[in-house]
Amino acid sequence: MAIFFTADEHYGHTKIMQYCKRPFDSIEEMDETIIERHNAVVRPKDTVYHLGDFSFWNHGKYLDRLKGKHILILGNHDRLKNTKEGWLEVHQVMRLKWQGKVLWLSHYPHLVWPQSHYGSWHLFGHVHGSLQGVGLSMDVGVDANDYRPVSIEKVAEVMNQRGANAQQLKDAVDKESLKPYAKKYIWWKTPEEAVEYPQRVIAQVMNIGTFEDTQELADLVGNDVLRMVIEQAEVGQFNGPSWAYWHYRLELCEIDQVPPLPERRGLR
Repeated sequence: MAIFFTADEHYGHTKIMQYCKRPFDSIEEMDETIIERHNAVVRPKDTVYHLGDFSFWNHGKYLDRLKGKHILILGNHDRLKNTKEGWLEVHQVMRLKWQGKVLWLSHYPHLVWPQSHYGSWHLFGHVHGSLQGVGLSMDVGVDANDYRPVSIEKVAEVMNQRGANAQQLKDAVDKESLKPYAKKYIWWKTPEEAVEYPQRVIAQVMNIGTFEDTQELADLVGNDVLRMVIEQAEVGQFNGPSWAYWHYRLELCEIDQVPPLPERRGLR
């Protein structure tokens, strides 16, 4: 029996196609595509955690067509009176344990969550692919995952790779030396909190820093670290000019061959 996660299906919600630029011509096409892709990977005895915004109404109508046993983490578009039929369990948030790893399930993305400082994983929805998440967290919504559920094995693969990349960058940087930049450019956190995610501090300086600060930072951390920051770039960390500048400066591409900015993932 496998475990899957998904979120933000928004069955029957016509306007979501416009809000999230979903590539469907009708609500019927959207619903049928998501149902078909769900049933292509989920088996009847598998467990599926839906992390909110399943549907405004008629939950049972859609659950009757979906394979698996279903657990709902409530989202802002789910109504309690409509969640009685078809759900095995209903929660506001949920703590799950799998192979010794703690997972925190919530509709909303968190900056911190239970045991995050010990390496727990956080899965969320709500943002429709527009936010990668902080640290070991992941958007499991359909907009970010080709309109299909994500297996726990895939989650583990993503988290393990993300943890390895983040640790490699952490090992290459002196966090104390980043605190002045964190204080100046990550003003909504304390420097101590910000430097726990050095990629984000460095990316922020690379993107909006003064010329003097970017030059000093480049001398401080070196080009190899700057390249890792680019390789690990998240949605929204760089604007177009900064993205192009650093690709040219770090010799990551030829002229006129700058790759596209990181973008939310979904059906094309």
